Amino acid sequence: MIEKSQSLTGGAGFFKTLFDHSPYAMRIFSSDGLVVKNNDAWEVFWDASRSGSVDRYNIFKDKQAQRVGLTSSFKQALAGISNSLRDVEYDPVLTGLTGRKRFLHVRMLPLEQVDGEIDGIVCILEDNTEQRLFEQERCRSQERLEEEVNVRTKHLEALLQFSTELSALGELKTIYEFVTLWTKSLLKFDYSTLFVLSEETEQLVMEETIGFPRSMVGSFSLFQDQGLPTLVARDRKVAVVEDFQTESRFTIPDIVDLPYLISLLSTS
Repeated sequence: MIEKSQSLTGGAGFFKTLFDHSPYAMRIFSSDGLVVKNNDAWEVFWDASRSGSVDRYNIFKDKQAQRVGLTSSFKQALAGISNSLRDVEYDPVLTGLTGRKRFLHVRMLPLEQVDGEIDGIVCILEDNTEQRLFEQERCRSQERLEEEVNVRTKHLEALLQFSTELSALGELKTIYEFVTLWTKSLLKFDYSTLFVLSEETEQLVMEETIGFPRSMVGSFSLFQDQGLPTLVARDRKVAVVEDFQTESRFTIPDIVDLPYLISLLSTS
């Protein structure tokens, strides 16, 4: 509790010096919620003009202050109870004021006259925005990491199951069917097609498909630089098409002239 025998902003002495020159943003309210005075640090903190914010703001009329608990904190201080709030999210624009949204540590301190009467409240702000945003980003990074671990774990489990089931298959056609179905199910694709490189013609021959006509199996081939699978066969690494409309690395077979075929992933 701050004792002060003179008016809220008048007179000299320790309190006025502390208020005017404090590095902390400080505002004095009257007991009816009106702003009496801001110190220089407050004006810098909110990038606000001194006269504008003093003339028109009343904490009791600020719905955002009510919602985040500032009004209740103010009332406690009026009852003589110093108190503080942490991580208060406040956006002055929503209240018609200037400044950017911040996370605040707010202290409300009663101003007591020599006769014991409380005739005002001092509000002190500290900016916790940087720390709060850092904590939020750390939580998001942790969530992304956990999600990635879960996805990779599921893929590994599926791969182990795939290897076990594949080893039990005998006929080549059965293996082709199994690989095509497994790939579609694991990666959630609309289409899944398996090509085999012909040593004689150096073409990629479609040996199994889910989504394209069955008549293409064994009869449809990709020539060099035709279709994404030929790039994968040449470079021996995974390749992706995000948008066929902007793709220029290879010629696009007629089969891709389907309006609903947008993106593609290929691996060897």
